[in-house]
Amino acid sequence: MRIWRFTCFSLLFGFLLSSVPELTGSAELKIAVEFGTTIRINTSAGKTPQCKVCIRPNTQQLCQSSVVLRSDTLLDFSCSQPENVFTVQIISDNVIYNIEPKEHKALQKFNRTFIWNLKPPATKSLHLNFSSTGLLQIQPTDSCPDKHVYMLAVENVSIGRFCQNGTIRQVDVRNAGKLSLEVSGGRALDKKFIGVSLGRLINSLANFHVVLPEKSSTQDFFAPNAFPENTETMWYFTVPQTYYTDVHILSYTVPTCLQPENIPTMKYTWQGKEPLVKLMNVSQPSVEPGNFNLSIKNCKMSGPQPPSQGLMVHFQISAIKRSKGRYHKLFIFIIRIVKKKRNKTPPVSVYNPGEHAFLPGLHGIPKAQEEEEDPHTYVYIDETLVYSHLLNYDAEKEEYKEATTDESDPPLSAPALPVRNAENLVTKSNALLDNELCGYVQGQSTTSGSPKTSEEEGNYETRLCV
Repeated sequence: MRIWRFTCFSLLFGFLLSSVPELTGSAELKIAVEFGTTIRINTSAGKTPQCKVCIRPNTQQLCQSSVVLRSDTLLDFSCSQPENVFTVQIISDNVIYNIEPKEHKALQKFNRTFIWNLKPPATKSLHLNFSSTGLLQIQPTDSCPDKHVYMLAVENVSIGRFCQNGTIRQVDVRNAGKLSLEVSGGRALDKKFIGVSLGRLINSLANFHVVLPEKSSTQDFFAPNAFPENTETMWYFTVPQTYYTDVHILSYTVPTCLQPENIPTMKYTWQGKEPLVKLMNVSQPSVEPGNFNLSIKNCKMSGPQPPSQGLMVHFQISAIKRSKGRYHKLFIFIIRIVKKKRNKTPPVSVYNPGEHAFLPGLHGIPKAQEEEEDPHTYVYIDETLVYSHLLNYDAEKEEYKEATTDESDPPLSAPALPVRNAENLVTKSNALLDNELCGYVQGQSTTSGSPKTSEEEGNYETRLCV
């Protein structure tokens, strides 16, 4: 009996102990709040407020479903696991300088959202430098593997959701905006530095600066949700030197415009080229090298339209390495080698430039030459023309004698040319010297009658040297 009573008592006591945390459990946290920072602790959406958060501003404890902290505070929760009920927002206002996320160890178990309110001067824009993180744009319902999700809003318009380790290196925003970082409960904050600087005022809602990697890749981009009317968004793409890009629109919707001719389009600009404007229902640029800009501008709408019928564009940029020689032009040079024909004939005699050229004793009488050639060679020499102007004809003795050089003598007249029988010329040539050609011409002078006697017959020998 005693054993039974002891067993029943032990079971009852154990049951009561197991029920105590659910009935009477609580948690206490000491929160440190930095100057210029506000911490909001709210009940998670869709959660029934079964747990309260309590503070002691004075001596009396105040418990409620949410609380706003602006200074160091000691918190009490009416449940043992408040991280399952509450979410935390850590807000920094009027950010115009560099952002350095800071962890709150006491709140690490909660789902946390770090918010930086961006407020540049009216005449400036803010440049957010994400070089240390890199942003990758994702769908509104997607999450990130490392449980860190960035969100950017400008003028109460959601620009997009992003993961780390992407190709977006910088975002420029005009007017007031908000940068948020969601970190899941239990995950340590990745303290990535974000550079903030002021720049010239931009006309577009936001500018995205994208640096494509030096490898074949595909990146997705989305136009802002609830794209305001008559507003523009710009993307600046830096493409590696040995790559080209293809653009594809995966899905889109366009609103009903007040002026149908102003329907939203894709406008591409390459350096040194005229802008290229494409409708969204046609093929986009393909196999294009070089950096380029892309702008999407919404039209002025005919009236209020639901978000599902507003402007929405999901496009894709593919970077592909150029194959060797694809953009290298092939130049073929045809070299024509023309062998200049060597002219082996000597220069033309100044005495007979119109005759055919030949080299005495070597080539014989040459064939007729083409008119365009100018051989500048020696020609066939008629011995009767050689030195004939230096001889005087004695009519009485019918013989030639050497002319005198007396100035009183009458001028020499050209003698009658002797007539030769049909016989071939015989030439004798001595050894040729450099730049000199010498030859002997031997023949017999005759007249049209019978051969002359030995006294009348004149054998002569002529030597020509040049």
